[in-house]
Amino acid sequence: MSEMNATPATEATSSETQDFLSSVGESEKRVRVSGKAVSDEVVLSTKDVNVYYGDHHALHDTSLDFHKGEITALIGPSGCGKSTFLRSLNLMNREIRGWRARSATAGAT
Repeated sequence: MSEMNATPATEATSSETQDFLSSVGESEKRVRVSGKAVSDEVVLSTKDVNVYYGDHHALHDTSLDFHKGEITALIGPSGCGKSTFLRSLNLMNREIRGWRARSATAGAT
């Protein structure tokens, strides 16, 4: 299973990251550096999402939890599945012929 994971800012070693962290307030720094969600309440959860366009398997076993009060950014290179994943969550892909999605919890849609 592949997961989209955020790397805690404490693992970053670049001077730009350190400069940014020194410029924010303590409460904001605590949230960013801790690597933990602002809230334990999960408002949206995906597990092992797979997306297909006809025979093309576009998104493979992607899991992600969205926590209450948390801002989430999907960052990656062109073509890695960011937009496909988001379009699957808001059902925009339903208009595309041959599109289908499967997940461990929801089955086929």
